[in-house]
Amino acid sequence: MQLINIDKKNINKLKNTFFESKRRPFGDKKIVDFLNEISKEILKNRLNRLHPDIITFGFFCRKGAIEKSLRDRKSFHNRFGWGLIVHVTPSNIPINFAFSFVFGLLSGNHNIVRLPSENWPQIQYLVSIFEKVSKKNKFKDLRKTNFFIQTDRDDLFLKEFISNSDGLVVWGGDSTIKNFRNFEKKPRCCELYFPNRNSSLIINSKIFKNISKSELQKISLKFFNDTYLVDNNACSSPRQIYWVGSFNEILKTKKKFWKIINEVLKIKKYNLNIVAKIDKYLDVLKTVELKKSNIKVEKSSEHIWTTTKKDDIVVGRYGRFVENNFNNLETAIKNINDDEQTLTYLGFSPLEIKKILFSSKIKVDRVVPMGRALEIDFLWDGVDILNRLSRVIDIR
Repeated sequence: MQLINIDKKNINKLKNTFFESKRRPFGDKKIVDFLNEISKEILKNRLNRLHPDIITFGFFCRKGAIEKSLRDRKSFHNRFGWGLIVHVTPSNIPINFAFSFVFGLLSGNHNIVRLPSENWPQIQYLVSIFEKVSKKNKFKDLRKTNFFIQTDRDDLFLKEFISNSDGLVVWGGDSTIKNFRNFEKKPRCCELYFPNRNSSLIINSKIFKNISKSELQKISLKFFNDTYLVDNNACSSPRQIYWVGSFNEILKTKKKFWKIINEVLKIKKYNLNIVAKIDKYLDVLKTVELKKSNIKVEKSSEHIWTTTKKDDIVVGRYGRFVENNFNNLETAIKNINDDEQTLTYLGFSPLEIKKILFSSKIKVDRVVPMGRALEIDFLWDGVDILNRLSRVIDIR
């Protein structure tokens, strides 16, 4: 894998490289071995513990985990990649580019990955690891057919790559998706888009009644990893919190919950840059403008702002959450929005949530425990990504 600058010289080199490359089978053993070595490099570095998202990616790439996911797939031996896939990844989620790249690799494709414009340390680190491992002789063919690039989203060279590619994967806001849908492409180009989505957290307030300080701290770290780790910008980060219980239970629970969250924010030395702070205020002002009335914002601290669903109609980010109180789980779930992606939960069983979901018209793609909101998988937004990025050759 190489990080290259896009210019006329390089674009012609890339074109020749991809046109001359042979197709690769789905779940190729060499790809699995390559990813396993990436995993080893990540997990042996103790400094990576400062970045839980990098550690999550390291576990995701383990040979055992990948082989387990591949074993259950039909037509495994007749599956191949489409060819060249261009990936356009979001600037607000540092680790996303790496997952998208792995999806393309395992599906049997050659890949050009446009890196986020934001200069995240996780991106610099992972690109260096990809380059290091790909320099080994046994992976040199992978190095020649997979590239990371940095361009503007309307760059002419990027458009040219897309027009000649066999597939396009775009992660981004609705306006970004609309823009890339209109790009010129091959008639059979495989297109996969992941637009704006919202996610929520359901909490059973009863579990906080006799909870220990150590358990509270574990909960606070899980919540931090789901939300503040990416400034609430991930589509799977909960921006709405559904509290379930009696009025008094919820009142006591909220006080205890936000107090421990504030403590972990101090421990993690969480802070927003000046642009994010301004955007946070602008989001509130946008709600006021749309509603044409004032809204009440509760500030537990500089980094914890809460509003109610009745007041707030603009998606929260940077530590702003919309709270909702309900007497029971069924009522809470039935108030979930239609654009729900991930529902995280605390204090409930997945079976009772499943029962309510399956008996209603609520549209939810994922239901996971608190702390696992950002754990991306081969199944995302209700789409089997590996199947979509590969094709079956019917041989009888």
